[in-house]
Amino acid sequence: MPKLSFAEKKRQIEERAVVKVYSFQDIYSTKFKKSKSYWNRPQQSKFIEALLAGVRIMPLYVRNCDDYEGLEIVNGNKRVNAMLSFYNNQLTLQWCHKLHRLEGRKFEDISKSSQSYFLNKEYTVVVLDGDEDEDDVLASIFRSERTKQKKHEAQHPIPETFRVVCHQGAEQKRHS
Repeated sequence: MPKLSFAEKKRQIEERAVVKVYSFQDIYSTKFKKSKSYWNRPQQSKFIEALLAGVRIMPLYVRNCDDYEGLEIVNGNKRVNAMLSFYNNQLTLQWCHKLHRLEGRKFEDISKSSQSYFLNKEYTVVVLDGDEDEDDVLASIFRSERTKQKKHEAQHPIPETFRVVCHQGAEQKRHS
């Protein structure tokens, strides 16, 4: 069998992938094999602030494991660990640059509407049907996704006033 080019390998991986939509609750209840890879507190806080502000994030990439009953996170460990730390009240938000009202708060301290938004926000999860031999190709796919993400954020910044109004409006509806 002829050796496949890098582009052909990438195309095959993408064709075999299954794209799913998970809420945080789905992520929380799924058995994941995670690495002990963590961002520092300012990075975690910035990520959670971005989530609550409605910023689109890169998909999580997972794959089935032969040696583990569940899914292995291939790309997204730091994001999942940050979400779990926040949800479990182990992360106090600091260094909030856009949503100042979140400063000094844990998950239990944010409004019920913001909690609901966090728990029900949809995340794209790509389930790969690949193996470790394809890690170099996967790394290329992840770099491409990060480039797309940065380009999208540069072209579609979310104004601070819009972010604040959305959450305040949701909170007001809840109380009326």
